[in-house]
Amino acid sequence: MPNFSVLDQLLETYKALMPKTVYLVKNKKRYDEAVKAICEIASCAVEADSDAKVKISPDPLTGSSLCLEVTTSLIIVDLLDKFCAALKKANNFEVYPRTDGLMNFNVIFEDAFVAAPPFGSKEAR
Repeated sequence: MPNFSVLDQLLETYKALMPKTVYLVKNKKRYDEAVKAICEIASCAVEADSDAKVKISPDPLTGSSLCLEVTTSLIIVDLLDKFCAALKKANNFEVYPRTDGLMNFNVIFEDAFVAAPPFGSKEAR
């Protein structure tokens, strides 16, 4: 039988060093930039396919990124310069087919939220 004691020790060390609860606040400049880009990208998607489903949410893992997910049957961009300018504001994007004949277009905007400064610090005032 394998000995997992070393792995258990590693996990206990990791748990002890793991960050505690962190409160996030909007990174105003980046958040506003991301929201503007998301609106432009989403409007392009809905113009191409009025049945497109648009979902905007914080990143479920860290919560610091803002994610745009578009589920659609068609992606056509008429105003390519406007679309590319908005997409340049993103940190990552991906397009992939689904098994139901639709496709997902996901765009990630990192650092839309940042950790709140510690209570009582000069940054918090």
